[in-house]
Amino acid sequence: MSWHVDEMAAMRYASASTDPATAAAIEAHVIACAECQSVVGRTADPELLASIWSDIDDIIDQPHLGPVERMLRWFGCSDTVSRIVAATTHAHLSFLFVVAASIALAMLAAGPANDVDAAFGAFLLVAPLGPMAATVGAFGRRTDPTYALSHTMPVSAFRIILVRTIAAVIPATALTLLATPWLLDRGWLAAAWLLPSLALASTVLALSSWIDIELAALIVALAWLTLPFWLRFGGAELTDAFAGPIQPVSTAALVCAVGLVLLRRTNFDYGRF
Repeated sequence: MSWHVDEMAAMRYASASTDPATAAAIEAHVIACAECQSVVGRTADPELLASIWSDIDDIIDQPHLGPVERMLRWFGCSDTVSRIVAATTHAHLSFLFVVAASIALAMLAAGPANDVDAAFGAFLLVAPLGPMAATVGAFGRRTDPTYALSHTMPVSAFRIILVRTIAAVIPATALTLLATPWLLDRGWLAAAWLLPSLALASTVLALSSWIDIELAALIVALAWLTLPFWLRFGGAELTDAFAGPIQPVSTAALVCAVGLVLLRRTNFDYGRF
């Protein structure tokens, strides 16, 4: 992992387009690194750079804490973890579209229409994609606002990835659970998507140790959505599959994916995402 500020990171910092957490990380690094001081110095406009650095001492000594950081620190989280999670909250909430679609399908499945089984099957199929999309949104190349600068943080890439994945998956899962009131008559099947959602998110994370996370998510999502069509499953058949074989298969996939993530933890380079 590189611990230096590259040209793109310096330009974004000097133009004041970074968030407070990233700016603080760069400032802490640049203070002790003459090489990066030179990079920032030759990249930035002198007048703009002077205005940015005029208040650096105050920013470092008394960093601005957003509501997320304050809450996490109140609960006892370390400064590092709270700052990483706060940076995750700035990521684009791409998973909200999937969550909204899941809730809409749940409402259709609770209606009086004749195709409620099809709607419920579609809900079970779409709902697991929310946490997976949140995983990509937490640190994907096109969605993470701190993508170009994360390697400047004095924290291992693997730790950043795990913390931000958990911080993204939890709200995505919680929001999808808002569909539960419309599905109470389905019993435990209303939550049959939970295990597959963890399996999909973990599989994408494991694959991202080889390829870009966006490509990994695209492959997994296409495989997940097209498999029922290949098997010619209708709504009733899809529901039966979630009640039966999908649960143990998801468990096995989750265990294998977590194992791969741990085995390949040294292969995670945050700059590759």
